[in-house]
Amino acid sequence: MAKLEKLIKKIFETKTISFTESDKILKTLGYIPENPGSSHVTYRKDSKNLITIVKRKELKLYEIRKIQEALRNAGY
Repeated sequence: MAKLEKLIKKIFETKTISFTESDKILKTLGYIPENPGSSHVTYRKDSKNLITIVKRKELKLYEIRKIQEALRNAGY
């Protein structure tokens, strides 16, 4: 669990995270990836909670903010 806590801390403190890190944290929060073969991956938790991430080396700031919001909603 220490690795997960470090990753959550990194998401809130830095402005750069990788697609792999975002994928790991979103799956941990219960989001299910849809369309993983295309350039965009949409993560769905339910019909209201959707997060779309573009597959690239580092995420853009607006994508990181969406993940931060999902973490806050989950109680982190």
